[in-house]
Amino acid sequence: MTELPKEIIVLGKVVHIKVVPVINKDETTLGEWVGTENTIYIKQGIPSVGEVFLHELVECIKDKCDLQMNHTIICVLSEVLYQVIKTNDFGGIFSC
Repeated sequence: MTELPKEIIVLGKVVHIKVVPVINKDETTLGEWVGTENTIYIKQGIPSVGEVFLHELVECIKDKCDLQMNHTIICVLSEVLYQVIKTNDFGGIFSC
């Protein structure tokens, strides 16, 4: 599994990222954004870590910006963004 950062900055605020064996006592949950903790949880050992992380990041942005998006929109948006990022060469435009 690719190593995730322990934290990222979203809208100027630190968002913690924790990889854990079980999320919220549910073996089937792959990821979760917990706004009260400012933390994205990702299930340890999953092959789809990038997709799940991007999905939870979209959930985080939705929450922080008070966007009105249902779960279907979040799923589609995160899946398409993941596909675009994975299948295209951006030539370092996102590098600092």
